[in-house]
Amino acid sequence: WSTTSIDRFVEAKLREQGLTPVDDASPEVLVRRLYFVLTGLPPSPEDLQEWTSGLRLASDTNRQTAVAQLVDELLASDRYGERW
Repeated sequence: WSTTSIDRFVEAKLREQGLTPVDDASPEVLVRRLYFVLTGLPPSPEDLQEWTSGLRLASDTNRQTAVAQLVDELLASDRYGERW
């Protein structure tokens, strides 16, 4: 589960509390969460379909790249922080 030192820190704290990490979010949930966190608004049905299709087909490495690309796109968009 853990891939970085922060992940290992979080995992250790979870274990101390007798907790376990949850499974990775599905592509639909991940895309919706990113949109809501970065824009405060849901993705359009077209954007949701486009991103989830790409994430489903991507390998783990390519999925991380695609997620980073989505985050960069949302940060650069005019909608970033629109509801704040």
